[in-house]
Amino acid sequence: MKQLTERQRLILDMIRDDNSVTIPEMSRKANVTERTIKRDITKLQELHLLKRDGGRKEGRWVTVTDALFGEK
Repeated sequence: MKQLTERQRLILDMIRDDNSVTIPEMSRKANVTERTIKRDITKLQELHLLKRDGGRKEGRWVTVTDALFGEK
């Protein structure tokens, strides 16, 4: 499997810390555009490392470790 970039690992870390973190918040913390964050999220979803549970406003991010171990 292709190794994750530092930014993709940062995104996963931010989501593990706060699964309701928004794309604009991630963008500011990573100092990149929202579009870049969206591309990385799409890649993480394609790799089955990240998914969205619920809707855009009331949903939350779920990482693969959350899904495997039932963590919140």
